[in-house]
Amino acid sequence: MKNYLYILFTVLMTACGHSTSSSTEEVESAELATPEQELIARVQAAHGVDNLEGKEVSFTFRDKQYVRDVFNNAYGYSRSGLNENGEMVIDSWRGDDFERTVNGVTVQVTEKDANAFKNSINSVFYFALLPASLTDPAVNVELLEETKIKGIEYAKIKVTFDEEGGGEDHHDIFIYWFNKETNTMDYLAYEYFTNGGGIRFREAYNPRTVGGFRVQDYSNFEPPSGVELIDMDKVFEMGRMELVSDIVLTDANIN
Repeated sequence: MKNYLYILFTVLMTACGHSTSSSTEEVESAELATPEQELIARVQAAHGVDNLEGKEVSFTFRDKQYVRDVFNNAYGYSRSGLNENGEMVIDSWRGDDFERTVNGVTVQVTEKDANAFKNSINSVFYFALLPASLTDPAVNVELLEETKIKGIEYAKIKVTFDEEGGGEDHHDIFIYWFNKETNTMDYLAYEYFTNGGGIRFREAYNPRTVGGFRVQDYSNFEPPSGVELIDMDKVFEMGRMELVSDIVLTDANIN
């Protein structure tokens, strides 16, 4: 999943600064939209995804500050925070240029480590900016049967990724639940296959609007062994999930 946001960043970089006026091609494309595309468009509009384009985004997550800045119509990204030795570590990159500094001094890192640091940061941004990435070119969407959670009706989709353009984790699978009344993304689940693999289910809470975009925190759950990804909502309703962490963003700013 880490690399999917990187694809989103690339798409947004090319769009940054372009006119927002509708072209004939855009109108024709909208007329030919599939039900899945129409659903995602409504959800992205409800979350204010358009307000992310060309904007600086910053927030704090687990005592580290994450920043996406804009310079010359290109995005740059950074994460800063103290390591276990109390040293200030800043990882930053723009384009292909990655830099790590420790207490203000540049340190050399291998290409493998640089990619690992990027992927870690991308993963945080990926979840923080959902549902922005659901229209990435490598995304495949499948409508699933509608369901109810806590008495509320939800549209349900499955997302997979093409190998080409889908990043190193293109085998990962996501399911999203969209509130049919509000068009908000209230739940998501994903199955990953790196580091031994696993499944997680997240419930959104504390929604607030920052710079026109809906920022949400999440309760992060793990299901019992043997549960299928598609059944995560049913298991959640049965109260069989174990809360393993909270995904909380603070000091969020978009401008």
